[in-house]
Amino acid sequence: MKKIIAASLISLGLASSAFAATTPAKTTIPSLSPLDGFYIGGGAGYQSTDASVKNNYDGSHSSADIDGGLLDLNLGYGKALSKSFYLGGGLRYDYYGNVDSSKSFSNTDVGLNQQQTNKVQLNDALFATIMPGVLVTPKTLLYANLGIGIVNMEGSVKYSTTIPGTFQANNEDETKDVVSGIAGIGVRQAFSQHISMSAEVDHVAPNSGDLPPGVSDFDYNEGLVNFIYTFK
Repeated sequence: MKKIIAASLISLGLASSAFAATTPAKTTIPSLSPLDGFYIGGGAGYQSTDASVKNNYDGSHSSADIDGGLLDLNLGYGKALSKSFYLGGGLRYDYYGNVDSSKSFSNTDVGLNQQQTNKVQLNDALFATIMPGVLVTPKTLLYANLGIGIVNMEGSVKYSTTIPGTFQANNEDETKDVVSGIAGIGVRQAFSQHISMSAEVDHVAPNSGDLPPGVSDFDYNEGLVNFIYTFK
């Protein structure tokens, strides 16, 4: 996944720079907003994950919450279509720092001791998004963030069974790239022709039918602030 992320971000970055460098100034159509153009941005935020893991002994489910900071990098293009409407789109990479949570379960009977430990870990994600919005002023944009991407996560289940004189262990462990939808809202403010800042909140919902071992449900919310440079 990291090779795909790197190639995607580098390609879009090179295309942005090339376009900005080769477009003749005399043919440039005056923009309706300083937010118009190719952009690159980065920032930080916080995510709160609501995960569920399954107790295989009784079939119940328990919460395994994962909260932590995140870093992000985004590249894209946006343009004011009129004095009121704006449309943008691009790529965004989120790094969550490989945060994890685990839950342990047990099943004890006469002469039998069974232990189960479920672990879920959130690594990183890459999203392709579109951003339709409304220009409150030429420098202030309210927008929606809608898209699809891939979230990289890991799930594992470790079992052990102890019977007098006998010990057995079995492990399931898999790291998966899970297709995920993303939806959110944000605001972006320009401070000059090149510099702007955005703040947004998003909900990310990975495909529940393709989660790694031991994870029965998974989704999370994130809030982040970005500083953005727009090429002119």
